[in-house]
Amino acid sequence: VSFKIFPLFLLGAVLVLGAFQAWRYREDARLRRARRAEALRHEAHMQLLEPAVRKATWLDLLRKKIDRPAFERAQEGRRRALAAYTQALGLEDRPGLRAERAALDLVLHLPAFSGRKLGRRELEARYPELAPLHPLVLGSLLKPVLFPFRSSRDGDPLPRFMPVRLRFASEVRAWPPPPLSAQDLRDARVWGLLGFLAGARQICEDAWRVLDQKGGELPFLDVALAQIYKDDGRLARALQRLQGAISSFPQLEDLQLDLAEIAIELSDDQKALQVLHGLSPRTRGSHRWRTLRARALAIAQPSQARPLLEALGREVPSDSSVPFALARLDFRRGAYKEAVAGLRGLLRSDPHNTAYRLALARAALRLGDARLYLEQARYAVRVRYGAFRSRGEIRDLLDLLQLGGLRRVYARAVRERNQFGSPDLTGVSEAFWKDRGGFGSLEEVENSLLGK
Repeated sequence: VSFKIFPLFLLGAVLVLGAFQAWRYREDARLRRARRAEALRHEAHMQLLEPAVRKATWLDLLRKKIDRPAFERAQEGRRRALAAYTQALGLEDRPGLRAERAALDLVLHLPAFSGRKLGRRELEARYPELAPLHPLVLGSLLKPVLFPFRSSRDGDPLPRFMPVRLRFASEVRAWPPPPLSAQDLRDARVWGLLGFLAGARQICEDAWRVLDQKGGELPFLDVALAQIYKDDGRLARALQRLQGAISSFPQLEDLQLDLAEIAIELSDDQKALQVLHGLSPRTRGSHRWRTLRARALAIAQPSQARPLLEALGREVPSDSSVPFALARLDFRRGAYKEAVAGLRGLLRSDPHNTAYRLALARAALRLGDARLYLEQARYAVRVRYGAFRSRGEIRDLLDLLQLGGLRRVYARAVRERNQFGSPDLTGVSEAFWKDRGGFGSLEEVENSLLGK
């Protein structure tokens, strides 16, 4: 009997083994597709982190920080990233991938949407993956970005961006933090990506901050936040974020240059030189590498760095970092008049650069030139479109006022302004300077400083 059962047992074993092998083959194929999809997603992230892409956003174009050709070049990079997302979805259809691709597609088409009135139904039909975000998108990315805001002073129409916080972003300060659903986390990730890609940095930071509670987030997120912190002058945070994630993007040596630049701003010339000397020969031949090396040398050996910086300035006159470094060298050696001359030249080409104005205010006070300082103070209290300002720029303007003892007056004006719900943290009306707690008008402060 057992002899007769044996063939049936053998047949069953073969069938089970065959089914197992078929399952394992399908599972291996699925894992290969998943790995390839993740690699394509990583490739899309690398495209979006390229300097020519991340430094040329839609809001940068609206703010006239970049020109149209630079924006179009960035759009090509975004299209390559979109193609990588599309390939990844062909291999593995995941909700997260679909939402990221939809966010990128929306940002890619913002120029086309700018002259149209888009309704919620149209957006839902085009981007069903972003349905939970549509009220936010309509309320704070499309409409406020694109309507013209006319200044009462000069009449020039400029677009105005009005940030809106995620409904749970303000709750992060509470402890213990409130539980976040999977949908909340997906919304935060995609909304932060929308902010990063469009150039709305405060939106990006507020959205992604909630993800830190969970840990294990994408290196892309850390690198993107590092860029925001670096540009805002929050260098310790930028260093922490960048050091932890930079190894995931070894091909992007520009990130290593960012790391070196952060070290220079923190006066760590040894770390900066160590990073710079570890880069490839191709990168070491670039203008930016040689400029950063000269700036690192300027910390400990300013006399040797100066001729290097001057040569680099003649080589690429459009690189503003070189004359700014030279102006800072002049300031450190006490040549305040030379520093003022260099900073005035920089402001002629970039009048809204708060770092230049803060440096000029410092030099003016060292020279005892109250009028020059007050020129910078007037800019700080009268500048419009404060919602366009990053946190770092706002801090620069507040520091500028504090240097001359005006921060208290300015802070009072900001509080009064904020009572009306305005997100414009730096555009303070002259009306708020009059009869406010005995502080007096700006003209009275000026007269006091000038000894009139």
